[in-house]
Amino acid sequence: MCHFEKYKTLSNESKIARLAADMERYKIFVTAKYYYDLLSQNAKTKGNLRQALFYNEKLMSLNDSIQANNAKGKLFDLQAKYDSEKKQQQIILQQTTISMKNFYIAFLMSALCLLLLGFLFYQQKQQKFELKQQNSSQLNFSQQLLQQTEEDRKRIAADLHDSVSHELISLKKSIDNNSGGLQERVDDILEEIRSITRSLSPVLFDNVGLQITIEQMVERVQQHNNFILTADINYNNSLSRAHELQIYRILQEAVTNMVKYSQAIAGKITITEDAQNVHIEVKDNGRGFDVAKTLQNGKAFGLHNIIERSRAISGVANIKSSLGGTIINIVVKK
Repeated sequence: MCHFEKYKTLSNESKIARLAADMERYKIFVTAKYYYDLLSQNAKTKGNLRQALFYNEKLMSLNDSIQANNAKGKLFDLQAKYDSEKKQQQIILQQTTISMKNFYIAFLMSALCLLLLGFLFYQQKQQKFELKQQNSSQLNFSQQLLQQTEEDRKRIAADLHDSVSHELISLKKSIDNNSGGLQERVDDILEEIRSITRSLSPVLFDNVGLQITIEQMVERVQQHNNFILTADINYNNSLSRAHELQIYRILQEAVTNMVKYSQAIAGKITITEDAQNVHIEVKDNGRGFDVAKTLQNGKAFGLHNIIERSRAISGVANIKSSLGGTIINIVVKK
């Protein structure tokens, strides 16, 4: 009643009704309800039941609107919550999908890398196998070639000794009473034949071994050439006779090149061994030469012969040369 009296001082009942209607129109339902409640109580006080009923209906309508708004608000909140959860689920699903895609991509890339590495490994292994087969075939060929060469050397040496040498000895005996000059010539021929046969097949090599055969070669070189050649050999016969013979052939080739081409006055042969390898060194104090250029020259048969013979007995030859001398180092596995 006091509220109504306050508004009565400002205006009349119709003004309150307009305010209530405005609040209702602008959906300010709580305030509108408050005004309609005042109007209803005022109508009851005045005994205007019809007007009181009208305002009560307004109050009931406002209550319905308020409840509807509350329900709508709850529905909106629920919808908003549902939309939020749905959006969150979509985000999670998208993230999961992206993660799975990334996983599949990473898996495929890893599988591809493994396949590529496997292919490269197989290819490399295949190349190594083919190279090993090729080297093995080349080594077998070299060994067979060297073996055949040695057999040919022995046969030629035997033929020279058994036929030509005997013939010359007979000739020498038949002319003992004739010209001394002819006899000296025959002696020279015999010595040359002996030198050739020793070169082709070292006398008693299988019996005396590598060291004595080398020492005999050193002695002959110094006897027939103005050249100082020494040998320092510390070797315990740890290689096969076939390998020793190839080492002797290598030394023959090296010493021949030294005497013919190096313009050296001295040379040395050194042979040592350890638990795994036999080490061979041949050096001189000559003028030296360009190793790479000489090896490219098709006429460098001697150097190629040294390298190939070394390879045939599982060895490695290293040739160094400069002004002042040449050094040939060979390492042969036991």
